[in-house]
Amino acid sequence: MQLCARLAKLSAEIRGLRGSMIRDCTEAIRIDPKFAAAYHNRGRAWRGKKEYDKAIADFTQATSVDPLYGGAYNSLAWLRATFPDAK
Repeated sequence: MQLCARLAKLSAEIRGLRGSMIRDCTEAIRIDPKFAAAYHNRGRAWRGKKEYDKAIADFTQATSVDPLYGGAYNSLAWLRATFPDAK
């Protein structure tokens, strides 16, 4: 029973961190709209929250801002392959 309680607490902490990551990346993008890593990291947070349309938009924007940013292409391909209904 203690393990379940600890896992539930950890899950809640991760959800909170995703929200914080989204806020932090949004602020970084506001300051520097060409910061591809901020779009990529925010997309990863959206993916973790199962908001796939927002994740795809951020991954796509990261590749537009920096066409050589491979991590964003990888994340975009993985998301589309794993969740083909995501738009």
